[in-house]
Amino acid sequence: MNKKGFINIILMIIIIVIIVGIIGYFLLIKKPNSTSNLDIYANNDEIENTNTPSNNYDLQSWQTYQDDEVGIRFKYPDGWTVWKEISEYNNRIYIENKKMDYSKISDYSVFPKDFLSMWIDYRRPSSQTYSFQENLNHYRDILAKEEIIEANSVNIYVYEFGYNPMSEMVGAGPYIEAIWEDNSFIYGASTRDSIYKEMNEKKVDILRKILSTIESLNSYDLQSWQTYQDDEDYFSFSYPQNFSLEGLESGGQALFLVNELGEEIIQIGGQMRNIDSEYQSTLEKNAEHLAGEVMGMQGIENILMEKIIDSNQVLGYLSQWKISTIDGVFIATRSDFESKTEGPSISEFGRFKKVFSLEATRDFDDLELFRLISSTFRFNK
Repeated sequence: MNKKGFINIILMIIIIVIIVGIIGYFLLIKKPNSTSNLDIYANNDEIENTNTPSNNYDLQSWQTYQDDEVGIRFKYPDGWTVWKEISEYNNRIYIENKKMDYSKISDYSVFPKDFLSMWIDYRRPSSQTYSFQENLNHYRDILAKEEIIEANSVNIYVYEFGYNPMSEMVGAGPYIEAIWEDNSFIYGASTRDSIYKEMNEKKVDILRKILSTIESLNSYDLQSWQTYQDDEDYFSFSYPQNFSLEGLESGGQALFLVNELGEEIIQIGGQMRNIDSEYQSTLEKNAEHLAGEVMGMQGIENILMEKIIDSNQVLGYLSQWKISTIDGVFIATRSDFESKTEGPSISEFGRFKKVFSLEATRDFDDLELFRLISSTFRFNK
C-alpha cells in the first residue's frame, strides 16, 4: 500500500468517528423526553415524588390555607401541598404540586419537569429593607408590565416578565412577581422559574388564580387594643395589645410606643402653636412649618397631607415628608391633633393652642399601622 492510500484510510476512519460521535450526541444527549413525566434525572431515587394531582383548576374545588399569624388566607389547587419556611433569609409559604424532600436536593436541576412551585413571602417593614413604595418604584423603573389584582379589598401589584427564547437556563420565563401591603406586613409572591416554557406558563396562570383568592385577616383587631389615657392633658389613644409605652412621666415628658420587638416606633408629645403666626395659623400650616423647622429646611418634599380626624372635639392631620440630608433620604411620618373645644391661651407673645403629635421613628415605616393608631386619638375633656 502506498503512502497516499494509507492517508486516505486514516481520513476515512476520522470521518467515520466524527459521524458516529454526532449521531451518538443527538441520540443520547438530545434524546427527547420519554413518556415519563420526569426529566433526565428521573432515576434519582433521593427525590421524593408523589403522583401529580389532576389539573383541576376550578376554584370551587380548591382547598383553603389560613395563617392567623401572618394575617392571610387563600385557596390553592386540590391535592397540592403548602408548607412554611422561616429562616434568617426567608419567611415564605410554598405552594407546590409535589412534596419534595429539599434536604436531599443539592441541585435544582434535578426537579421533575412537571414540578410546579410558587411562594408567598412576607416581612415587617424595616429600615434595612426596601419599603413597599421603593419596591413598586423598582419594578416600574425596569419597565415591567404592571397589573393590579383586586382581591377581597386587597390591591395586589403584579409584574410580568416575558419568555426569553435565547435563554437555556433558569430565568427563561415567563414568570410573574407580585407585591402588596396589609396588616403591617409587606407581602410578595413569585413562581419558581425553570427552563421549560410551557411549565412556566402554567405556573403563572395558577399563581394569578391563587392571588385572586387572597383574603386579609386583620391582625390588628382594634377591639382588643389597650388604651392609654393622659389625666393631665386629657387625651387618649389606643395601640396593639403586645405593644408597650415608655416614658410615662407627666409634665411634658415624651412617650414612646414600643413594638413587640422592643423597638421604639412612635414618639408622642406636645408643643404650642401660635395661631396669630402666618406659618402656624392653621393646624395644616403648623405641620408644614414643623417639618421645615425640625428637619432643617433642606430638600423637603411633601408626600402626603391627609385629614384623618375632623369631629366635634378634635382635628387631626397625617403628614409625610421626603427629607434629604447629608445622611441620605428618608420619609418622615407624623400626625398632629388639637382640641376644637379648648380655646387658645393668651400671653404677651400672642394666642397659642396646644398641639399633640405622634411621630414615627426613622426605623418605622408602616403607614397603615401608624394611620390606625392615629385614628384612635381623642381628647377626653
